Amino acid sequence: MTTCNARPTRPELSASLTVNALIVWYPSALPVLNRFGIDTCCGGAESLGLAARSANIPFEELMAGISAVVERTASERSVGSELSPAAVANR
Repeated sequence: MTTCNARPTRPELSASLTVNALIVWYPSALPVLNRFGIDTCCGGAESLGLAARSANIPFEELMAGISAVVERTASERSVGSELSPAAVANR
C-alpha cells in the first residue's frame, strides 16, 4: 500500500485568486474582505481583481490589506506546523 504525504500547495495571492479560495486558504483575511465590502457569499466565486472593481476600491489597496494579514498569520505559525484548510477546520 502506498501513502501520499503531499500537502496541497497554497495558492499565490493574485488578482485571479477567487474570494472563496482566499477564505479557504487564508481565513484570517476575512475581516479585511469585510472591511472593504467585498461580497464573500454570492460573490465568492469572483476573482479578487473583479471583487475589488465591483467594490470600487483599488486592487493594490485590497492586496496590501490581505498581504499584511496573511504575512502576520504566517509569522505566527511555528515552523513545520502548517496545516491544510481541512485540518484547521477540524481543530
